[in-house]
Amino acid sequence: MLHLVKRFFGSLVATPLNESESAWVEQVLYTKEFALWRSQAVTDQRHSYSIAKRFVSLRAQATRDEIAGALLHDIGKVDAHLGTIARVFATVLPLPTQRFIGYRHHQENGAKLLKTIGCSEITIALVNGYPDSEALQVLKRADRI
Repeated sequence: MLHLVKRFFGSLVATPLNESESAWVEQVLYTKEFALWRSQAVTDQRHSYSIAKRFVSLRAQATRDEIAGALLHDIGKVDAHLGTIARVFATVLPLPTQRFIGYRHHQENGAKLLKTIGCSEITIALVNGYPDSEALQVLKRADRI
């Protein structure tokens, strides 16, 4: 739960990635993946960049597809169109609105979205959170710090 509190406060002060940070993301992701990644809010771009960098530091042998999964791990949230406060409510309250349900199912939605642009099965599996693998455990760890 502490990581969610940190993420909330971090989202309030998130700044756009600088040129070198954005260049790193663009270097890792394929063109369609990068376009999709850019469709995220600045707070989600900053979060995914931080998680991907942590992921790489925890998993030195990470492949490009695994790093792409780290960068795109929350991409399914993009269709929910929820701001920071609404995301808090969607996380702690089981309200049955379509946007809240979509937000809570962001892993499955993200995996479907990535399939439509032809991402690798490894990237899709990490975003979907299934099947369990060492890379997925490292991603979860990177996301909880």
